[in-house]
Amino acid sequence: MPEIDSLYYQEHGSLHLEEGRTVAVTVRGIIRSKELTEHYLGGTAPRLSADLLHPLVWDAARTFWGDGYRRAAVQQACIALNAWIQERLGRTDVSDGGLMAQAFSTSDPEDGKPRLRWPGDQTDRTVRSMQSGILQYAQGCFSAIRNPSAHSSSELDESTALIQLAALSQLAAWTEQCSVVTTTSPEPPF
Repeated sequence: MPEIDSLYYQEHGSLHLEEGRTVAVTVRGIIRSKELTEHYLGGTAPRLSADLLHPLVWDAARTFWGDGYRRAAVQQACIALNAWIQERLGRTDVSDGGLMAQAFSTSDPEDGKPRLRWPGDQTDRTVRSMQSGILQYAQGCFSAIRNPSAHSSSELDESTALIQLAALSQLAAWTEQCSVVTTTSPEPPF
């Protein structure tokens, strides 16, 4: 049979070679198109769009971001988040890290010092874990994001600034879900 195969390729080889060449060029074009798509549009990993951030955070950051001032965008988002939490609690006597420590404290509210509480049965381990986690997360955001943005003059790269805005956005989303609890208010009916 090898003789027949050899004879067949001798007679029809150019036809098969041309078809193979066409297939190879097509495959090369598909690969190149995929490379260009990944280069210009990114890979298949999820991408974060700034307009998906919490509106409080993005609205505060948008103008500065658009002008290329990433550090200022982050700083303004921190200021807006701080002011919003102050407003929710009726507290202008404390701000930033101290406000976060008191707002999300696991201690009972005091006169003039309401708390933000994660919804649910406050004796439930998961609810208590969320409350404690948000407290630590909020303090971390203000220590590791707000303070450097307020006290540094170096500009942030786009990726770092966007990640920081995403972190602040998460804090804003959790804060929005919390109830304000005062000494006169009953425990949330969750």
